[in-house]
Amino acid sequence: PTEASMLPLLVMKGELGLHEMRGGRRVANLTPLSLITFYFRTEVVYQVNGISKLISNTKSLEEANEILLRNGIYTELEYERRVSGFTVEGE
Repeated sequence: PTEASMLPLLVMKGELGLHEMRGGRRVANLTPLSLITFYFRTEVVYQVNGISKLISNTKSLEEANEILLRNGIYTELEYERRVSGFTVEGE
């Protein structure tokens, strides 16, 4: 399990409010809503989500990441690269 997947379990144990993760680099707000799983129809989400249309024709994760960054959308991938010091060849 990941830190994020453990959050609902913390709520079940009664923990509510702000919870630090990743050594304090991220904070999650634990509420009763943390216990709910939401299911969406992917085709409906695609129709109303502009981000999905930006990357729907990309050929790789790297290409999708670059497009999102160019559009001002900071990705989890970019965050992980920054905190790990990882760089992509050519950068």
